Amino acid sequence: MIVCFVSDSYPLYQPFGGIAVYTQTVSRALTARGHEVHVVVGWLGETLDVMDGAVHVHYRTVRWLPVIGNLLPGLGESLWLAKALRELHREHRFDLLEFPNFEGHGLVTEWLNFVPVVVRLHTSMVETVEVQHHEPTAGERFMMWAERQSARRALAVVTHSHAHRDRLAKIYDLPGVQIIPHGITLPSMRRPEAKGLSVLTIGHLTARKGGATLLAAIPRICGQVPGVTFTIVGANEKEAAVRAFRTAHPSIGPEQLVCRGFVNEDDLNALYAAATVYASASIYESFGLTFVEAMGRGVPVVGCATSAMNEVVDDGSTGLLVPPENADAFANAVVSLLRDPAKCEAMGERGRQKVLDNYTAERMAASVENWYTKLLAQSRARRLAVEQEPLTDAKKLRRGAAYVVSSLVRPFFGGAGAIVVLHRVIPAAEHSAFPENSALEITPEDLRDILAWVHASQLETITLDEVPTRLAAPTGRKFICFTFDDGYRDNLVHALPIFRDFNIPLAVNVTNGFVGGTVSVWWYLLEQALTAGRELRFSWENQQFEFPTDTPAARAQAFDALAALLRGLGMKRDDLINRIAAAAGIDPLECTRRISMTWDEVRELAADPLVTIGAHSMGHHSFNRLTDQEIRAEVHDAKRDLEAQIGRTVRHFAYPFGGRSAVNEREFRIAGECGFTTMLTTRLANLFAGHVTMLDRLPRLVVSGNYPAVSNLRMQESGLASAWQWKFRRLVTT
Repeated sequence: MIVCFVSDSYPLYQPFGGIAVYTQTVSRALTARGHEVHVVVGWLGETLDVMDGAVHVHYRTVRWLPVIGNLLPGLGESLWLAKALRELHREHRFDLLEFPNFEGHGLVTEWLNFVPVVVRLHTSMVETVEVQHHEPTAGERFMMWAERQSARRALAVVTHSHAHRDRLAKIYDLPGVQIIPHGITLPSMRRPEAKGLSVLTIGHLTARKGGATLLAAIPRICGQVPGVTFTIVGANEKEAAVRAFRTAHPSIGPEQLVCRGFVNEDDLNALYAAATVYASASIYESFGLTFVEAMGRGVPVVGCATSAMNEVVDDGSTGLLVPPENADAFANAVVSLLRDPAKCEAMGERGRQKVLDNYTAERMAASVENWYTKLLAQSRARRLAVEQEPLTDAKKLRRGAAYVVSSLVRPFFGGAGAIVVLHRVIPAAEHSAFPENSALEITPEDLRDILAWVHASQLETITLDEVPTRLAAPTGRKFICFTFDDGYRDNLVHALPIFRDFNIPLAVNVTNGFVGGTVSVWWYLLEQALTAGRELRFSWENQQFEFPTDTPAARAQAFDALAALLRGLGMKRDDLINRIAAAAGIDPLECTRRISMTWDEVRELAADPLVTIGAHSMGHHSFNRLTDQEIRAEVHDAKRDLEAQIGRTVRHFAYPFGGRSAVNEREFRIAGECGFTTMLTTRLANLFAGHVTMLDRLPRLVVSGNYPAVSNLRMQESGLASAWQWKFRRLVTT
């Protein structure tokens, strides 16, 4: 899967809280399971793209809009984030977005509906206002509304505790909220010997975090346990509450009560390791992540018997819980632990074991992965079911409106013409059950309907050889050019006869390794391997892989994980393919031989006057994973060998995996050295006269078997789809 998380911050360059910690932990854990994970952070700095290990972190500028910010807080951020996410989605094609409910930042993205959105419920504004016992301001009322609307519009909603689920499900009227508890990455080292008694607290000194109770308890604890020190992460000396404390208790100096503000990850780990007790007087927590972090490090905890803390902390076993807003009870609980090292150690051990059993990052990631896979399968099934339903009057009206809008847009964004890419044409009974593969497949009836529409629309059908001339000197009549990628046998058996019936030319871009039977068409091999038994188990590069395959959801989950791994491997990919095939007991090249053309069939296809043969590389690798030398070999050798096989010059090349994340300036430059006339990407856009100077990166329209063939292509050909996707930019090149 390709997943994107949106967060209010991230633990790299800025202060961070619980949402950021969760986001980093789940992102790292999902990448360890083979998924591609992106994180988008709105901030006031400049645009920045960095890597946190294998996690792609995108910092995007959120401009403060005074009018909107004051009257409708959160809406400006929602607008800026939606803009940034659309741009990133064009490049990376996210399968799913996860937003926090914070200020309803996902609302605009959900309205635009360009990718499925999941909302995770953290502590909400309505809960914060209730706990702090004040009448909400107008801005807070808007944030309450936005958070509720965002949760109700989402594909699905998840939270981390039963207490929080039950509370917000009632407030928001939300059925079916999923529960996936937070997890943490456990430190591998033992805690060092304590140098003295110390109490650690993490959190702002706000009413919800129990700041007044904590500050009132500290003098009581100091009076009973001389020499104990306190560290509050998240507080600073300039706060009014801290200044008032210093005035009221001058004997408790800054050496005994240390206010650290925000700290980095390494410093935070050191503070946990040095703590005798972790204590927080928070009145409300949707989960209580800091309690879990302390328990995971063997530190006993003290908290309040309210909200999710009753689930996270086992009172008397892993820590102590006291009534909220009771400074005496809170102080007595902390003192009882500070005075009893054996009790501290026993509670710490039980707390760590509870975390190992329930709250690890690996456990959280596995649950998220399983749930996301099911959601995506349900979303795809729902979309296909909707497409197959009889047309109601409302649907007819919507389709009619889309047709009218397409007609209005075409003169401005339809350009000079378009190149269309297809892959396979096979009977419906042979279509894949895996959405990633069925997207490559249309039926012969679909193809016939597409060509009939082209004929009726009076679009001029041209060859790839003619495209540069038509861009240099547009005639006023729009053209369309059809291409097929990979070199499947059905291009000859099913597609060519239909093109002959309409006398329409086509180009077939051949992957030499597929046709030669030396490279696996691995996306179909995965389908074979995942349907061969009830599980798939293998080892590779000193790592064990185990995938259950006994249900459609499990197979889809395994497919997504393995496909992401294979796409990212470069030249080592084929070693893993062979290992997967061996584990499934299948020939890694049998599928290739069955569905790909032979060289004799390519020559037969090339002999037809309607057909142009183009190159599609030697091994269909993602070029961004290859070295410069490897790219040159993939392109140059493909051209040389293909020309030798068909006995004519090959003038055209299609990049394998030709999206923005796979090919960019480096790949254009290197592949362009091989002397092709045109070079084709899979960036979605129409062609304009300006593309004549950019023949090394021509965009194409994509026909997918997962959408209605004619209506979807008609919308793309009008320019409506690319205009919307590319923010009404006509000349799409990058």
